[in-house]
Amino acid sequence: MSYPFFHLCSLTPRVLLLSASALIMSCMPGQAWAQTQVLVGGGLQVCSSMTPDHCQQSREGGKTHTRYLVDDKALTRLETHWPSQYQAQKENTVEALKALVSEQAMTQEQLLALWYQQDPQAQLLARPLYYYVLDTLELAEPSQKVRLDTYINSHEATGDILAFMQSSISVAAGQQAQPPQVLMLTSASRDPYASADYYQQLLASKSIDGQWLPLTPALAKALSQGRCDKLNEFRQQALIFDRARVYPERIAEEQALCSQGVEALTAQIEAASAVFFNDGDQALAKAVLYDEQGKEYPWTEALRTRPVILANGTGSALQSGGSNAKGAVAVITGGDAFAALENKVELATKPTSLPSGYAAISYEPEGGLGTFNYGVLDTQFSDDNRSLRLHSLLYGAEQLAGYGIDAGSALVVITSGQDYIGTVLGEAGVVKIQPLDKRTFRYSYYPSGVRLTLEQQQWRLATDTKAIEVKGPDAQALPQMRFGDILYDGKLRSLTQAMCLSNSKVALATQYTRGQYWDFTLRSDQQTRMLNTDIRANACAIEALIIEFAPRN
Repeated sequence: MSYPFFHLCSLTPRVLLLSASALIMSCMPGQAWAQTQVLVGGGLQVCSSMTPDHCQQSREGGKTHTRYLVDDKALTRLETHWPSQYQAQKENTVEALKALVSEQAMTQEQLLALWYQQDPQAQLLARPLYYYVLDTLELAEPSQKVRLDTYINSHEATGDILAFMQSSISVAAGQQAQPPQVLMLTSASRDPYASADYYQQLLASKSIDGQWLPLTPALAKALSQGRCDKLNEFRQQALIFDRARVYPERIAEEQALCSQGVEALTAQIEAASAVFFNDGDQALAKAVLYDEQGKEYPWTEALRTRPVILANGTGSALQSGGSNAKGAVAVITGGDAFAALENKVELATKPTSLPSGYAAISYEPEGGLGTFNYGVLDTQFSDDNRSLRLHSLLYGAEQLAGYGIDAGSALVVITSGQDYIGTVLGEAGVVKIQPLDKRTFRYSYYPSGVRLTLEQQQWRLATDTKAIEVKGPDAQALPQMRFGDILYDGKLRSLTQAMCLSNSKVALATQYTRGQYWDFTLRSDQQTRMLNTDIRANACAIEALIIEFAPRN
């Protein structure tokens, strides 16, 4: 659906949510269109055979669980290919599993409960051995595939995001004068072959012909070394076992792509209208972009420059990188808000634990793919209350801003020549954090449906954003009390929304952790804007609210 005669600021929120062509055509007429990014914060609630609670009505058919079978054949496989470095654990593990022999298939939860009952020490197995056992016992069911039924989704916001993706891809294909070609990457999954069907169907549900691209960490290593004969060995190094038995078609696709070589892979990517990066493990996702020395693979630039970048969760966070006026843009890899109170930021490729049990804030300073260089991206943001985590990282990395995308929401950025436009889709919004000092930052919240503009390399709320007319008695300010447990759940977002709705200039909060109270003050100044857009829940747009925190004396 396109609206070429409307100016963007005159479009209704519903049109903004559903029409990529409206955004592109109305704001950037006659210009060369470069790229649209639809970056989802994770938590897409999709109706499927494995998640029926996201469906409006009951449905039948499709794979409901990954199932496991412990029988004589499975135990023979387990013993025959047992990893040589774990011989000391073999006897106890096999004996415990022999007690579970049955003709009845089990879910993973059922298998683990019975296994750990037989051998409590199995809970301490090394991760490679744990995955080896599960993969070897997995039941091969080629006729059973996950079925998606997005047309009966119970969550409208997910449909809005998928519809926008579809519109973006259609516009890109029109610019290319070709049918839409979308490549689905599942490299962020521990088992990328198991995820292929799901993501391929996710876009197919909107009549988008998505093709799985078997660009796995194992394939990337095999191509870079010219050793397609070692693909299975490289899979095992990535903690993936026995996949040829369970997903023979996917393994054959991977082997065929390896045989075609680097040039064929790069050409396939260059012909695509869009690429989709899935949620999962960031280290695995990055392993198909850069080798172990941090050098780009020959196909990485082709991925970076596709007309449409679609990403979910980890795939969205991975897009941050490149450089801006403040230097290199990092990728966040782990940590929590309580570590931020202690200012525990580390240069690390993997999250680490503190003596307190919290996860230290870690990041990779060299960044990710680099399609988004306006600041560090974070996901699952407000519900997991990651504002302090992002602030601490930005302050330590000396970046001006970072952006946190809420679950079930998407940040959209469209580039055309030297013009830029943005918007927010989904059920919640996007947070912007700007550090001021070690314990002070500005907090902005852009709810679903608002328009964003790029000013001095920062995304800001469009100046012509309108607030609704509030009828009835004037809102009353929040009580002068300290709201507790501010770092749990989505309480910070809730408090800032309450400030906006009540027209309060100040709010107070507190957090208790490890024997220490921390006091938070939220206040507005001359730079702060708060507007109730009334688009849907969490509808208040907030620009540049000041948040300060300090230990209580």
